[in-house]
Amino acid sequence: MEIWRSSRTRVSVMLMYSLSAQDADLAMCRSESGVELALQYAKMWCRYAKDLLTWLDKRISLEQEYAKNITKAAETAKSCVTQQDMMPLQYIYTMAMEQDIKTSATAKHTTELLHQRCYQALSAKRNEIDKWRREFKEQWAKEQKRMNDAVAALKRARQQYLQRCEELEKAKAISAKGLEEAGGSKTLDKRRKSRDDAQTKVADAEALYRQCVFDANAHQDELEKVKEKIIVHIRKLICQGDTVLKEVGFKSFKTFEHLDKQFFSQWRYLFQCPKCSSLLHYNGSFCKVRTASRAALTHRLRKMKSKMVKCKQCENFILVNGIECEECGLAVHRKCLELCQTECDHRRGNLFGVEFSLLPREQPQDVPFIVQCCTGEIESRALTVQGVYRVSGSKPRILKLCHAFETQKDQVDLAEVSPHDVTSVLKYFFKELPEPLLTFDLYNDFINIGKEIQRLSEKDHVAETAQIVENIVINIKQLLARLPPCNYSTVRHMMGHLHRISENFEENKMSPGNLGIVFGPTLLRPLVSGDVSMIALLESSYQAMLVEFMITNHDQIFGPAPRACTPPPPVPTAPLPETPPRASCPAAQEGSDSLDGSGASTRERPRSLEVGNVPCYFGLLQFQQMNTLIY
Repeated sequence: MEIWRSSRTRVSVMLMYSLSAQDADLAMCRSESGVELALQYAKMWCRYAKDLLTWLDKRISLEQEYAKNITKAAETAKSCVTQQDMMPLQYIYTMAMEQDIKTSATAKHTTELLHQRCYQALSAKRNEIDKWRREFKEQWAKEQKRMNDAVAALKRARQQYLQRCEELEKAKAISAKGLEEAGGSKTLDKRRKSRDDAQTKVADAEALYRQCVFDANAHQDELEKVKEKIIVHIRKLICQGDTVLKEVGFKSFKTFEHLDKQFFSQWRYLFQCPKCSSLLHYNGSFCKVRTASRAALTHRLRKMKSKMVKCKQCENFILVNGIECEECGLAVHRKCLELCQTECDHRRGNLFGVEFSLLPREQPQDVPFIVQCCTGEIESRALTVQGVYRVSGSKPRILKLCHAFETQKDQVDLAEVSPHDVTSVLKYFFKELPEPLLTFDLYNDFINIGKEIQRLSEKDHVAETAQIVENIVINIKQLLARLPPCNYSTVRHMMGHLHRISENFEENKMSPGNLGIVFGPTLLRPLVSGDVSMIALLESSYQAMLVEFMITNHDQIFGPAPRACTPPPPVPTAPLPETPPRASCPAAQEGSDSLDGSGASTRERPRSLEVGNVPCYFGLLQFQQMNTLIY
């Protein structure tokens, strides 16, 4: 019985939320148990709101307690630290403690406002719904009792009417029999009187029966009116409650997120190593933040895992802040990066792994020939190939093609090469750059724009959203203008190329979102991989969103995309070579092992795989496809 009632309640909820208000009211009114279902859902909603209120009250109390403890700890530490002069970073730590005290006071005030505007609003709406639910339940019970009484009276009147009719028939039969027997006059008079009394009783019973029918119909109409009134009122109350729930959830989540950022943003801002030269206040003086030298940029750097290794630059043992190269194993202090003059042994080709500004080109702002060759070949014959840039090519053929580009330069013939091999070579070229196309010094600025793009999904007003998009386009233009000329022209070339790829989404299944997942971590990455890993994982989604936004809004950022001027080649008589199954590709097996939870891979993931946790709207399937991009 309880299961049946629960299923009926779910059906009623689906009706309330899937149909229009009038259709939902009509459907509930036609249901025999419509009022019971509406009251049952109102009761469930009140119970749900009560659970949320319990959590919200506990969370606010914990936030207030946390702010109180932070204030106490900061005041105690500040009183001790300020008494010790000439200590390193004393000014920074003192300023951070003062910021903690101010932030804690703000957090306390914010939680008090949250309690007033969110907790009390939701509590008041819950009490209102529960009060009306109880009143409607009592009113409905009274109306049902009246209806039941009217039906019972109708049944009794009908039974009495039928009984009187039978008595009348008997009296008529006896009277007729007396006339036939020709009895005495007294007997005939007595039988006539009995028949007349029976007729009177039948008339009275019929009048009572008609009155009971009229009363029952009147009560039935009144019951239907009350039923419709209760259902409509409960539906309006639930809609109002849902609106309050949405507002409370939005405000509370934003407030908690703001509180979390407040406590840690100041420390992160003061001590996070920037990607460009800047100044930090150091105990009353200024010190310059160290940057990496050109030779250091040829290494694939990551946070060092081993200890007690000598620094190749200063010959001292590395105890903390050690950096090593994934390729050649060079180990240095972080402070020695700006003095390092040793280039990576694995990056001494003429094309792959070479600093972008040193690549051979006729003019400083020209796009490298490998980028022009690969994109031109893809646009000439592979715009509609399904999975272009997502499906990886054959590793032996890719290595052979890379060697051909190193030796033959722009004379490489790509006519008979699989499109997936060409796209894999282009992705490998960008991945192997010592400094990404969107340079290290602008990394934080681009990530901040990615966060603004993510917040676009939270805006409902169209005019406001359009204004935000226009501001983001302006900010991206300003950042791109700070890139070197060669980087800017290549970014513009690539975004135009990817824009043309996305225009054929119906055939190649590569939307701007999918292309953003592929090229985000490749065109934009932090200086040191593995450093502050959780932050890097979270920022990978912003990288994808940034590239997706630039592809989608290409015309607003770079101007109308020029079409390829190279005429398409003749249709080949032989079929293009197909990409072999991934099982035959050793690197693909290595990539699939990296997805396995056992962590059996002995090598760190390459930089273009630093994608981290992708936002849920990309989908699990796209996330798995993304991780199989690198051969």
